[in-house]
Amino acid sequence: MKTYYRLIILLYTFALALYFSLIVFNNLADYNSNFLSVKGILDMSEVIKDSIAWRSIESPYIHHTFYILIIIFEFIIAVLYWIGFIDMIRTFRRSWIERPSAFKWVSASSFIVLLIFLLGFVVIGGEFFLSYRSATINSVIPGMRISTIIIFYIILQIPYLSRMEL
Repeated sequence: MKTYYRLIILLYTFALALYFSLIVFNNLADYNSNFLSVKGILDMSEVIKDSIAWRSIESPYIHHTFYILIIIFEFIIAVLYWIGFIDMIRTFRRSWIERPSAFKWVSASSFIVLLIFLLGFVVIGGEFFLSYRSATINSVIPGMRISTIIIFYIILQIPYLSRMEL
């Protein structure tokens, strides 16, 4: 049973590493597709601004800076998941509790994911810039989807994380 549980965590880590790698690839290969969403959220182009117009950011330089920072963080997330995945493979037959380095990498990556997607997309994008009011550039939905996936991943790791010193 322990081997199957490890295999589930290993495959989940692989899936996350691949997922974030593809996100980075897609954001670089088709820069404008998601950039236009970031721009729309920041300049609040699809939201009735009435008394909240002061929140909108209309500088293209800031739009590009935000988007490039998101891509950089997504790249870091992918790399950390890949390092954790490789470390999990190397130590698959040994005790993960005695060799917690893989969990350090994936925990750091999961923390960054929650910062970017929960804090950035849901809280700042959704609530501050009110993207939840838009039918086409709602940052809350992808932010919550990815945050939920990561929280479930963290819950899967609890039996190991609770018994090791990180």
